[in-house]
Amino acid sequence: MKETKCCYANDANVCTILMNEHCTGYKSICSFRKTEQEHIDAVNDAISINRAKGNCDKCRYRDVRCQLREENEG
Repeated sequence: MKETKCCYANDANVCTILMNEHCTGYKSICSFRKTEQEHIDAVNDAISINRAKGNCDKCRYRDVRCQLREENEG
C-alpha cells in the first residue's frame, strides 16, 4: 500500500507545523503526521467536543462559531 503524504509538508519539503523542520511528508515516525482526511476528522472532533462543552457560546476568539467541514460544503 502506498504511503500518503502528510498534509503539513509543503512543496519545499518543510513541515508547516514544526517550523523550519525538513520533512518530505513521508516520515511515518512523526507524531504530527496526518493525511488530509485525518486532519479534517481531528478538526471536526475538536469542534464537536467544544460545542458539547458549551465553549462555542462563550468563545473569545471568533464572532462566528467554527464550522464542521460538512457545514461548509453545500
